[in-house]
Amino acid sequence: ACARTIDVSGWRLASGVSLERTFAAMPRLRVLDLSTWDLSGVTSVAGICGADAALTRLALPATCDLSSLTSADEALAGCVSLADLNSAAITGAAPTSAVGMLRNCSSLRELDMTGWTTASTDVTDMLAGATSLSWLKVGPTWAKETESPAWLYRRDTGRASQDITGATETTGLEASDMVAAGASLPAYAASPDGFNLWVR
Repeated sequence: ACARTIDVSGWRLASGVSLERTFAAMPRLRVLDLSTWDLSGVTSVAGICGADAALTRLALPATCDLSSLTSADEALAGCVSLADLNSAAITGAAPTSAVGMLRNCSSLRELDMTGWTTASTDVTDMLAGATSLSWLKVGPTWAKETESPAWLYRRDTGRASQDITGATETTGLEASDMVAAGASLPAYAASPDGFNLWVR
């Protein structure tokens, strides 16, 4: 049986390293602290914690440079207990593929992706099955026309995902989903469909 925590504070990563499935399929792992790591040279986090069903917290460095990343496919897929992810720390992420990155992360409620550039990223099913997600923040470098409507889970699944490049209400996003930059976020329940989209 695997441990509930792993001390990786002494690990040093070489440039160009792949972390594919490094911590995958560890059913008892609850906390993974990567806060001391330099991830700037990592090329792949595909399946890094795949199917870690007990994982509740993934701690990233305060400034998490992912500028070398090419693949984030299924990175946290199946992490059904993950609720604590300091995603706002991520900068420079522009992978070519993030298919199913957070698939079935059904305990995750908030996600900040302002540090991501997605114009050339395959984001198919990226958030599919993230059934508790009710707040997503994207920045000016987020540009993706949703060819696959399953890329972004919404509680009112009858409404297809929209292109959120320069999003306004006229793109099909409801006014209740739009929160102005710097404004305080309303409670989840304040949005009729339970989803707030904050475009910086």
